[in-house]
Amino acid sequence: MKRIASWIIKYRRLTIGITVLLTLFFSYHLRYIRINSDIVKSLPDDDSVAHYYKMIGEKYQGTAMGMIILECDNVYIPSVMNEIRQLTDTLKSIPGITTVTSLTNIIHIHSDTSGIVIGKLVDEYRMPVSRNDFDELRKKVNENDMYKGTLVSEDEKATMILFTLSSEVNQEEVSALIREKVQAMNLHSHVLYGGIPMMMRDLSEYIFKDMVWLVPLITIVLLVILFFSFRSLRGVILPVLTVAIASVWTLGLMILLHYEITMVGGVIPVVLFAVGSAYAIHVVNHVRHSSFGNQDGFIEALAYLLVPVFLSALTTVFGFISFIFGAYLIMIKDFGLFTAVGTLFSFILSVTFIPAILYYLPEQKASVHVSGSLQSVLEKYLLIPL
Repeated sequence: MKRIASWIIKYRRLTIGITVLLTLFFSYHLRYIRINSDIVKSLPDDDSVAHYYKMIGEKYQGTAMGMIILECDNVYIPSVMNEIRQLTDTLKSIPGITTVTSLTNIIHIHSDTSGIVIGKLVDEYRMPVSRNDFDELRKKVNENDMYKGTLVSEDEKATMILFTLSSEVNQEEVSALIREKVQAMNLHSHVLYGGIPMMMRDLSEYIFKDMVWLVPLITIVLLVILFFSFRSLRGVILPVLTVAIASVWTLGLMILLHYEITMVGGVIPVVLFAVGSAYAIHVVNHVRHSSFGNQDGFIEALAYLLVPVFLSALTTVFGFISFIFGAYLIMIKDFGLFTAVGTLFSFILSVTFIPAILYYLPEQKASVHVSGSLQSVLEKYLLIPL
């Protein structure tokens, strides 16, 4: 271990330089990060049910169905009927939407004295205008259980428009385009969205929001703990910096390998901050007691740490790798894989980058003072066990 520790100190400038360059490289690629909330894509292909579900979607132009619900005082009035028709035509014009079904274009199958008649429930060239027209339409809807309570609500104050998305399109992008088009129409009716495609768009926003506030939150918690533990700037900054770099590397690697952030993958940085910081704390806590500026003492302290920190990281890595072999969903397997990689990055940075930085820092007495009782508690339960 002494030889490895010697190499780490000998090539400390190279270590810092490579770390900075890799961080800049991976940071650049973070601009291409993509969030995927489609749980269907996470179903394994070797599962027969999942396989047939995906195959049906490909063969019959998609299984992802969405809906738009218009709420109003009364469906059976000319203004609402015009809004339904406009919305139907708008959805048909959006690339990626394969079918649209609404009150104004649904096929109506019924029988009369001549036999079975197949036509449209509403004649698109002669939209209902008069009260008699709407009474006739109401009668047709109420006589058919497929329409009543589904296409038109029981209280006649809401109607539903169904649409199907192709399996070959980006459902989140199409969903966003649908919202944009509908909002631009300035409909008088209250608009509600439903279905898997529209939910995916909302889930993606939630995943992004969680990443935005969870990472700063755990960073603040970690900073507070380190502040009262080490009572020095280096003891606070270095562990946080290490896991931050490891998180950037992990996310950057995911992007380079064409992986997307899933509902589970969004917490990878949070897990790395919680788990990966332990290795940096070990190194900072132990090395700070060595003789700064004394290369032999520094190498001795680092060599003492390498094996226990490595074994600690190794057990954690194998724990996350177990997800790859035991999980059903692909997103869980991906989470295990990249969290393991991120943990490995945290370990490597803790035993290379941190010692390289610490070697150049002068010996510094703690400049932040805490009460004796608080200090003794932190030393007893946090630092001494390390």
